[in-house]
Amino acid sequence: MLRFFHKIPLRITLVVPFIFQLIIVAGLIGFLSWQSSSKSVKEVARQLREEISIRVTGHLSSFLEIPHNANRFTANALLAGSLKIDDPIERETHFWGVLQSFDALNNSFFGTTLGDLYGARRVQDQLQITLKNTETGGALNYYNSNEIGRKIDLIDQIQGYAAQQRPWFQSAVSNGRSWSEVYADVSGRGLAITAVEPIYKENRLQGVVGSALLLTGIEEFLSSVKIGKTGQIFIIEPSGLLLATSKGDSLISQSNNSPLHRVPANESTNPLVVNTAQFLETTFGDLSSIERTHQLDFTFKNEKQFLQVTPLSDKWGLKVLVVVVVPQSDFLGEITNNLHVTLWLSGIALILALIAGLLTARWIAKPLLHLNKSAKELARGKWEEHECIPLEREDEVGQLSQSFCSMAEQLKESFLNLEDKVARRTQDIAEKNVQLERLNQDKNEFLGIAAHDLKNPLSAIKGLSEEIADYGAEMDRKEIIDYANKIQRASHKMFQLITTLLDVNAIESGKMNISLHISDLLPIVKLIVEDYQLRAQAKQIQLYFEYDELSYLTWIDINLAHQILENLISNAVKYSFFGQEIWVRLKNQEEFVCCEVQDKGPGLSKEDQLKLFGKFIRLSPRPTGDEHSTGLGLFIVKKLAEVIYAKIGCCSSQGEGSTFFVAFRKKPLVLL
Repeated sequence: MLRFFHKIPLRITLVVPFIFQLIIVAGLIGFLSWQSSSKSVKEVARQLREEISIRVTGHLSSFLEIPHNANRFTANALLAGSLKIDDPIERETHFWGVLQSFDALNNSFFGTTLGDLYGARRVQDQLQITLKNTETGGALNYYNSNEIGRKIDLIDQIQGYAAQQRPWFQSAVSNGRSWSEVYADVSGRGLAITAVEPIYKENRLQGVVGSALLLTGIEEFLSSVKIGKTGQIFIIEPSGLLLATSKGDSLISQSNNSPLHRVPANESTNPLVVNTAQFLETTFGDLSSIERTHQLDFTFKNEKQFLQVTPLSDKWGLKVLVVVVVPQSDFLGEITNNLHVTLWLSGIALILALIAGLLTARWIAKPLLHLNKSAKELARGKWEEHECIPLEREDEVGQLSQSFCSMAEQLKESFLNLEDKVARRTQDIAEKNVQLERLNQDKNEFLGIAAHDLKNPLSAIKGLSEEIADYGAEMDRKEIIDYANKIQRASHKMFQLITTLLDVNAIESGKMNISLHISDLLPIVKLIVEDYQLRAQAKQIQLYFEYDELSYLTWIDINLAHQILENLISNAVKYSFFGQEIWVRLKNQEEFVCCEVQDKGPGLSKEDQLKLFGKFIRLSPRPTGDEHSTGLGLFIVKKLAEVIYAKIGCCSSQGEGSTFFVAFRKKPLVLL
C-alpha cells in the first residue's frame, strides 16, 4: 500500500490533498453553521419569550395593584370621617388628589346606593371633576378643574345615569372587594375594568369606591415592548375574550343593530391572534385549565411560530393569560442568508483553489523534475559531463535551482567554505529571532494599551447595568431609557477606543489617518463630565465643570480629543481621595483653548514628573479606590496630543494634588 503512494507524482500529491481538505472544511462549515444556527435560534427564542413574559406579567401585576391601593386610600378616608362626601370642597379635592397621586388611573369615584356619583377622571393630561346628585338633575356632569382641584365650567353631560346600575357597582355588591367585569366606559372612551370596594357602616351598604383603568393603557404598554421584527403579545381571559393586544386590534364589535359585544380571540381581525387562540383551544381545551407557563410551537402560514402562554392572577379575582408569539423568521432570516453566502463563497473558493493548485503544481513540479534529473546524474558521479544551469526565477524554486547549482560547484571544490556559510546562516536566524522578540514585545504593549483604554467604558456599562439590576423596579421608563442611552454611548466609545488604539500603532509608523477640523470643545467636555459623575459620586468626590463662554471652537480630531480629555478626567477621579473635589475648566487663550483638570490627589514628585508620559511607567501614586492602572494612559494621551498638534503638561506638588492641562489650537497649523 505504501509503495502505491510512493509512486504518485508530485503534481498530484500537491493538488489532491489540498482540494480534499477544502471540500471537507467547506462541508463541515456549512453543516456546523446550520446546526449551531438551529440550536441558537431555539435558545434565543426560549429566552426572549421568557424575558418578554416576565416583563409583561411583572408590569401588569404592579399596574393592577394601583387601583386597589387608591380604593383603600379613599375607603379609609370615608370610614375615618376625614372625607365627608357631602362637602363639595373635600370630595372634589380628594378625588382630584387621588388622580394626581396615581398617574395610571383613569377614574376614581364613589357611587352611592341612591345612584349618585362623586369623583374625578383623567382625559389625556387634563383632570376633570365628575358629579351626579340632585343638583345635577339626575345627569352625570363633567367639569374642568382648576389648579387646586375645584370644579369650574361644565364641559359634558350624560343623562339618566344611575351608579347602582353600573357593572362595577353590581360586582362590588356581589363579590365585595374585587374586580368588575370588563365593560364599556359610559363616556365612550372604550373598554374599562374597575377595582371596587363596598363601604359598609353598621352592616349597611353606603356605597362603592371604584378606580377604573381603560384597556388602552395596557395596550400602549404592550405596543412599546419590542419582540423581534413581527412578534406580538396579547392578553385574553380564560373565557377566550380579548383583553388587550400589542397591535391595538379592536376589542369590541357590532353587527347591524345589535348591541356592542366583546371580541373573542378566535374571532379577532388579527390572523396571528386567531390562529394562536385556536391552537391553544385545541391543545388545552378549556383555557381556564392553564395554571402554569407553557412554551409551545405551532405553524402559521407555513412558518414555525414560537409561543409562550403565562397565567396571571391576583388576590382580587383577576385571571388572565399573557400570550407571546414570535415567528421563526425573525431569527432565521439573516442566518439563512449568511449560510447561503458561506456556501457560495466556499464553492467559488474550491474552484479557484483547484485552478491555483494545478498551476502551482505545474510551476513547482516542472523545475523540480529537472533538478531531480540533474541530482541523479551528479549522484552517478558525472561531474564533468553534466552542466548545471540555474533557473532564471526569483522565487523559492529558482533559489533552490541556484542553490543546487552552487552546491554542485561546492561539491566539486570539496565543500570549500562550508563552515563560513553555516555561520552566516546562523547569524541570519539570530537576527530573525531578535525581530520576532521585538514584534512580540510590541504585541504585548498593544494588548496592554487596549486593556487600559477599554476599562473605562466597560466600567461605565457595568455600573449602569448594576444600577438597573438593583433599582430597575423603582425606576420609571424615562430613567431606564436614559441609562440605556448611557450604556449605548459607552459601547460606542469602546468601539472608538479600539479604533484609536489601532491608530496608535499607525502614529508610531507614520501612517495615522486623522480628521482635523474646527469643532466646539464644550459639548465634548460636558459629555465626559456627565459620564464620570456617577463614578465620582461613588467615591464621594465632587466633580465641577467651569466655563464662561457658550462655545470653544478648536482645530481638533473629535475622537482623539475625546480620548485625551477622558483619560485626564478618569485619572483625576482614579487618583483623588474619597470626599475630595475635582475641577474641569475651559479657558480661551490667544492661540489655544486650554482644558485644565485639577485634582486633590497625592500629587507627583519631581522624579515622577520627569517620567510622566513614558510607556509602561508606574508612578509613586496609586489609585485610591482599588482601580486598575497599566501605566499606559498618559503615554497614549501624549502621543495623541502630538498627532493633533496640541500641547499637554502638568503642574503638581507632592501632597497638594495635580493640574493637567491640554491646549488645543484654535486655527489650523501652517506646516512648512
